[in-house]
Amino acid sequence: DIGVTGVQTCALPIWQMADTYARQLAMQRVFHHYDEIGTWQTEHGQYAEHEALQHARTYWNAKLEKPKFIANGLFGGSPDAVADDFGCDFKCPTSMQKWLEYAIEKVSPQQHYQCQMYMMLTGFDTWFIYAYLTETVRMGEFGLTYPVEPKNRAIKIPIEFDPMFPEQLQERTELFMPIVETYIELFSKLK
Repeated sequence: DIGVTGVQTCALPIWQMADTYARQLAMQRVFHHYDEIGTWQTEHGQYAEHEALQHARTYWNAKLEKPKFIANGLFGGSPDAVADDFGCDFKCPTSMQKWLEYAIEKVSPQQHYQCQMYMMLTGFDTWFIYAYLTETVRMGEFGLTYPVEPKNRAIKIPIEFDPMFPEQLQERTELFMPIVETYIELFSKLK
């Protein structure tokens, strides 16, 4: 669980992410352009999401669906999947060791806040991290497979909604938007 203390101890990484996001948001607003930036690891995760959804429908909940983009004021997101009263975010690690870390270390602060945001947008009280183990493209090229039965390839971690999150997010937004405006001003001079 990440309470108020957890929020304070991870503030620096969150603000580093906030600055990066502020730059991206300003670039998108000024230039109406979105860069597709990623590593082979993020590409693996994106490509495997459909497979993870099929796995979750087969072995967990057949009602899971991929929703459309959800917006609420300044905030929005595209959850990986939702059912009647919960949602989930698929994580597709690139190794068995990284997958097993979900059983030991659970979720990162960033993943926790991502789930909080989706719960705020959807109104759900529970969200799940669904860590799905699937082979990488390179493993497939060599015919390698993980020694884990298909039915056992998911680690599900429940995240409960923090009722303080919307208020904390609003406070952070009041600090965040001036950063975005600063970058918009800078980037507008370059257009």
